[in-house]
Amino acid sequence: IPDGVEDTDHDGVVDPGETDPTDPDTDNDNIPDGVEDTDQDGVVDPGESDPSDMDTDDDGLKDGVEDADQDGIVDPTETDPADADTDNDGLTDGEEQNNVNDPSTVLTPVGTSNPLNACDPNASSAACDSDGDGQSNATDQDDDNDGIVDAVEDASSCGTTVAVGGTDADCDGDGIPNRLDLDSDGDGIKDVIEANGSDPDNDGILGTGTPTVDGNGIPTGGGLTPPNSDSAAGSDPYDTDADNDNIPDGVEDTDHDGVVDLGETDPTDPDTDNDNIADGIEDTDKDGVVDPGETDPGDADTDNDNIPDGIEDTNKNGVVDVDETDPADPDTDDDGLNDGAEDADQDGIVDPTETDPADADTADAGLTDNEEKTNVTDPSTVLTPVGTSDPLNACDPNASSVACDNDGDGQPNVTDQDDDNDGILDTVEDAQASTDTDNDGLPNRLDLDSDNDGINDVVEAGVSDPDNNGIAGTGANPGVDANGVPSVAAGGATPPNSDNDTKPNPYDLDSDGDGLTDLAESGIPNSNTLDTNQDGQIDNSSDTDDDGIAQVVDGAPASYGDASSPTLPDGNTNNVPDYIEPNTDAHLRLKVMLQGALFNTPTPGIMRDDLRTGNHIPLNDPYTTTGNVRFAHYGSGVGASTIPAVLSANAGSNDAIVDWVFVELRSSSNASLILETKVGLLQRDGDVVSPTDGTSPLAFAGLAGNNYYIAVKHRNHLGAMTAAAHQLTTQGTIIDFTTMSSADVYNQAGYEGAEMVTVGSVKALWAGNANGNNKVKYQGTLSDNATILFQVLNHPDNSNLFYNFDFGIGYFSGDINMDGKVKYQGSASDPSFIFFNVITAYTLNGLDLYNYDLFAEQIP
Repeated sequence: IPDGVEDTDHDGVVDPGETDPTDPDTDNDNIPDGVEDTDQDGVVDPGESDPSDMDTDDDGLKDGVEDADQDGIVDPTETDPADADTDNDGLTDGEEQNNVNDPSTVLTPVGTSNPLNACDPNASSAACDSDGDGQSNATDQDDDNDGIVDAVEDASSCGTTVAVGGTDADCDGDGIPNRLDLDSDGDGIKDVIEANGSDPDNDGILGTGTPTVDGNGIPTGGGLTPPNSDSAAGSDPYDTDADNDNIPDGVEDTDHDGVVDLGETDPTDPDTDNDNIADGIEDTDKDGVVDPGETDPGDADTDNDNIPDGIEDTNKNGVVDVDETDPADPDTDDDGLNDGAEDADQDGIVDPTETDPADADTADAGLTDNEEKTNVTDPSTVLTPVGTSDPLNACDPNASSVACDNDGDGQPNVTDQDDDNDGILDTVEDAQASTDTDNDGLPNRLDLDSDNDGINDVVEAGVSDPDNNGIAGTGANPGVDANGVPSVAAGGATPPNSDNDTKPNPYDLDSDGDGLTDLAESGIPNSNTLDTNQDGQIDNSSDTDDDGIAQVVDGAPASYGDASSPTLPDGNTNNVPDYIEPNTDAHLRLKVMLQGALFNTPTPGIMRDDLRTGNHIPLNDPYTTTGNVRFAHYGSGVGASTIPAVLSANAGSNDAIVDWVFVELRSSSNASLILETKVGLLQRDGDVVSPTDGTSPLAFAGLAGNNYYIAVKHRNHLGAMTAAAHQLTTQGTIIDFTTMSSADVYNQAGYEGAEMVTVGSVKALWAGNANGNNKVKYQGTLSDNATILFQVLNHPDNSNLFYNFDFGIGYFSGDINMDGKVKYQGSASDPSFIFFNVITAYTLNGLDLYNYDLFAEQIP
């Protein structure tokens, strides 16, 4: 600055308003005069500081302090030494910088404020535009452009922090009111995210980049209504724990992006994985990390055992209580079985058929559940399962375990003197020749049917069992004495020994020693099919409930005990059951084939049952009504009957019924003298059975021990008789005509070998005796063809008297091939089968005479 400009009156005196031409910094403000008077004209122009006044704008700050680099230029970080209120917020720069209260304004800085920020300390100043959108805060309805209008943010309640100052709520207490705070609750998650707004660039401002705002300063898409996830004080942007699960939102959403990523929980959902256990209970230390012993709040099945955590932790308290499984451990009881495998339906309830996943030894049998299921030998115990055992049964595999109470009477086996409650003391049952009479793996003392004959021990011991459940007394848990013996047994029954042998009845397969097994005399339906080898024991001893009663006769196969016992037959009604009263009834196990039912059979050696499938077999003995002396009854033999259920019982099997047959017992001293007769049903495989049940052999009352010739006849076949007398027994005398040698079949002289016909590998009665006169005859007087023709012409449906009538359906003696139809002419006509026998099959007709008259039944 020229000296003459500085000393404006040129008098050599530094007058007020002049600068000192001899001092480059007249006002000692550390800014050279020539820098302050930028155009060096000696006049303080607008924008220049006064070189003669160290505080040009009188704001209390030296010009050289405000222009920190003393270059005369107001840099962005400097206040203007020529403007007392650089940021136009109503406070001088000195007041803001030095925290000086200005009595001329209502503004009072709380601490020092920024003299370059129009919004500090007063965001309501006319110059303040917090979000820089061109709208001053005074008129901007969304001062921070987070999409939430200021009115909502100012009025917001804080979830966990008290608002600071007037209506300007400040939920995180950081001195920045919510309306200016992009993270009002300070949880690390931006308000715009917590208000469900879009913020792709994650800058806390709604939308991407600099938003477009409306006339009210609200960005496009703004006006968001913040949700309140826990419905408590403070909506989500103002609540550090929006879902009230006691885990801070910023811990749950670790990357603060508002997205529930893998390994994170949902800060707006108190139960992220919907397992009914609050996230804050699962994450016990609330650190967002799944620590050992904690369940994963983001995984409904933390231990992957297929049981949801909320099912395992039944009271949802995060503690493994008694009887709960550990949702953080797939094998809570460490028995080697997954919890979800033990709790098969994964419902958290130990059902009757499930092992307890919280108890390694559910049955307290001394072996873990897994050891029992997989037959693992446990070196820590003397117990070694023989095969797999039942982990739900304390008595399996060790009936002597402390917990085992076989009969469930409250007395463990170790002290119970009657372990199965059959009324027989264990000492008696153990004293038998075999402690396991039926070899089913259950000792007698635990076996309700020790000999497996179908009659329960309690019955054979003579102990009262009114409900027939195999247990002495009434009910599954009858009253017992101090020793565990049922009260009705009066201290223990002594089983009777009906035949005075070495075996009391419960352990004797033939209690009366009559040769008939107890099973055969038990009255159990189809007992002979249950015991095919006739040894007196039920063949299939499978017993799923381990009570010793074979499942096939167990009325309660899924629970201990029975539900019904057989009604024991008492043939002579003397109140003594047959099985303990020696039986003199003879049983005949007769077998015979009919040639007619073997014609065109699809199974060699097995007869067709066309009469049965066509419903033609009568229910009543068809021989009684014939009037034919060949079928007259003798002795106690009378007409018998059957029922439809018997005829249909074995449909489709080799035991299906073919027809009725007539059986005779003849005197051993005179084969012509008939003493006793019976009718029976013939099965496809040749067995002759009782019409009463369709399975039992024929019985002859009181005839056991006697000898008889045995003959069998059929309504349109020639009968046959044994060549010798046979003794009948109670067990059953076997007479098998299907394999019998010619020498053993009765015949008259000259008929050797012609008594029966051989069909394939079996022998059968000759077919063709349609008129029942004991001869097969094709032509001539009393020919069987004549009978066939008569039945065809007189069939009720053959009104036109056709010889070739093909609908003669019914039960006729003229039905030689037993197909359920009598037919005189045409394909498969019945005379054609007679012709075949007379001309081709019967070898004694060497001349092939059509009128051959010597084809006769070989019975005297």
